[in-house]
Amino acid sequence: MDYRVRGFTRDVNGVKHYIDHEINSIQNFMSEDIKALYHMDGRERLPGKYLPYQDVAEGFSI
Repeated sequence: MDYRVRGFTRDVNGVKHYIDHEINSIQNFMSEDIKALYHMDGRERLPGKYLPYQDVAEGFSI
């Protein structure tokens, strides 16, 4: 799962929620059930070098 932090996100009602703290890993914000679906290698991606769909949930194909 590749991700980029863009400063805010919206909830299901369209309300913006701003990020006002440092994020060192998206894994800190994932439930254990979601984490169990993925293999996460912990490597940091270099800026401009990310590959979409590199980490894929087990049992799914793209």
